[in-house]
Amino acid sequence: MDEEILLELKKINEQLVQLDAKTRRIEAKTKHIDEQTAEIWTKFKRKLKTVSAKRTLVGRILKRLIYYYRISWRYLYCLLARQQGVQANKIVFISHRGKQYSCSPMYLCEYLLEHYPGEFKIVWAFNRPQSFKYLKEKGITVVAKESKAHLKHLMTAKVIVTNVDFYIYQPRVKGQIALDTWHGGGAYKTCGFANIQNLKTKKRQRHFKRLYSKVNLYCSSSAAFTQQTIRDSRLFHGEVLEVGLPRNDILVKRDRPDIDAKVREYFGIEQETKIVLYAPTYRSIDEVENMQNLDVERLLDVLAERFGGTWCCLYRQHHLGALKNFANDNILPATAYPDMQELLYTADVLVSDYSSCIWDFSLQYRPVFLYCPDLDKYTSSRDFYIPIENWHFVLTRSQEELEEKVRTFDEEEYRKGITAHHQELGNCESGRATQLLCERVYEECFGKSDLKSS
Repeated sequence: MDEEILLELKKINEQLVQLDAKTRRIEAKTKHIDEQTAEIWTKFKRKLKTVSAKRTLVGRILKRLIYYYRISWRYLYCLLARQQGVQANKIVFISHRGKQYSCSPMYLCEYLLEHYPGEFKIVWAFNRPQSFKYLKEKGITVVAKESKAHLKHLMTAKVIVTNVDFYIYQPRVKGQIALDTWHGGGAYKTCGFANIQNLKTKKRQRHFKRLYSKVNLYCSSSAAFTQQTIRDSRLFHGEVLEVGLPRNDILVKRDRPDIDAKVREYFGIEQETKIVLYAPTYRSIDEVENMQNLDVERLLDVLAERFGGTWCCLYRQHHLGALKNFANDNILPATAYPDMQELLYTADVLVSDYSSCIWDFSLQYRPVFLYCPDLDKYTSSRDFYIPIENWHFVLTRSQEELEEKVRTFDEEEYRKGITAHHQELGNCESGRATQLLCERVYEECFGKSDLKSS
């Protein structure tokens, strides 16, 4: 009897082994089919992208169809997700269109994590979320930009924070705070409806009007920024918090010597070496190729002649711009460094042009030299809110003029000019922008004033 039972168990075991092997073969075939299907779909998408990029009639039509398809399904998905309602403690962040964990959104996020631990559900969206997995250790949910998960969080968050623009297809949600910190201060080159490029057609004007309508709260660095950039250029009539930009608090207070040590360690720069940061504004590929090269080696020699000591140069390109190559070993590429404000904090001198980083750097009253060899062309295509000659920075239009202005730089006269510049623009930088904005977020989310702040 026992032998019969053992034989029967043995047969059952053999059958299970055969079944397991068969299951594995089926799984392998299924995986192979999935891979083939995925490969076909990938090839198809690449083909579509190639054809749509061509300046042909078919390419233009296909590009427009792809655009409307993407907009349509995202809009419909948002409408469905919106039905779930707002979660009072959820905040969604995005910086520079999903490229970085940086700028004012990052400073707001870090403050919330430190001062309100566990009280908020924080979500960040990135183009490449796998590169920001480390944020999960802080309790941050990381999602792919414009994925279904991201859209769902957008529609169910109490607060959304960006530093560029919101999405054209994004429907408004009742009771939701859509905060735009923007990524620049002062009031320099035109944008929005003040930029003639955005007024070329009625269709383009309608596009920007819909785009700007997504925001219901701004913060501002100056009275001029509020009026010219937010009110006049974006036709915004809602609430503006004139408390400064969160990212600039460290530049106003200058109480973080650890930042200087951090930057120098990152680039391998000795403590006694002085730093000039070269950070031009956005330019297209054609504009970059036609722009006069900055001779870094000559500039470093002149800086050493005027200010003394040994100098090095960090080059920071615009996050959307084309890269300018320098055939020079004395310049350290700083575009990949995660936080521009930390570079500004550490630099002794800034060389830029029309970038709003000149406003940020001026809060420290350190020398700013404007290197603008393409000034006439840039003025005709973009223009400024106020003439560049009235900005009170040191304006130069050639390498030779830049060197001469460095040699004859008058620190006392420059400081008076920057003080006047801040007064003329109505400087709102308080050094407490992060705290004040986070207190407002706390009140919006929980319906009560923050009792924790000092």
